[in-house]
Amino acid sequence: MNTFFSLFGKVVIVLVAVGALIAGGYYIGTKGLNKNTATVVTVTPGSMTTQTTTSTPTPITQKDNTGRFAVNAGGASGTSFANATYMLSGVAGWTLAKTEQPGLNQIVLTKGDYKVSILQAALGGGGCIFPGDQPQEMSIVLAAPVAEIPLLDGTILKRGKADSTNTPGKQTYDVCQKGQGNTYGNLTYFGVINYTTPLSPDADMVAQMDAMIGSLQKQ
Repeated sequence: MNTFFSLFGKVVIVLVAVGALIAGGYYIGTKGLNKNTATVVTVTPGSMTTQTTTSTPTPITQKDNTGRFAVNAGGASGTSFANATYMLSGVAGWTLAKTEQPGLNQIVLTKGDYKVSILQAALGGGGCIFPGDQPQEMSIVLAAPVAEIPLLDGTILKRGKADSTNTPGKQTYDVCQKGQGNTYGNLTYFGVINYTTPLSPDADMVAQMDAMIGSLQKQ
């Protein structure tokens, strides 16, 4: 009888130990899984949804309730723009494409046949001549319509119609930055800024392009 109870006691101890190991393994497994789980919050105007994923969260573009969105870019390494980072406010309905690689940083904002490009690379610059200005060598001659675009920090940009020989069926515009006196150059602090539009652009669309460029801020 004593032998029976001794054997029975050993069996009970083994079963308890096995049960403890199984419970511990389940607890560790579930906690380990939770450590690898990230919560991604997607924000859109007027709504918020949450989903759980095991992948690394992707940065989300924040939009306000008008659909405007922030764009951060610039700082092309190995160029004179290495420290020229900036931000601007995109208008609802426009899409953003960004290229970042050594020696090159470019954003392109697009809506239908309308494009705004800001390019930073190893570029040479030239002067800009607007209607009424004295001709100058090595300068780009720009035509009307012309628009002055002041920035919040006091920087003055000016947009004019460019020669569109190389873009048949399209109209291009250059944006230049005011320097000393009343001179302008096409190599702005932010890079080379161009617009592309249809030959007869919609005035409201051009105004949206000017508004996005007018929101530029140095960082």
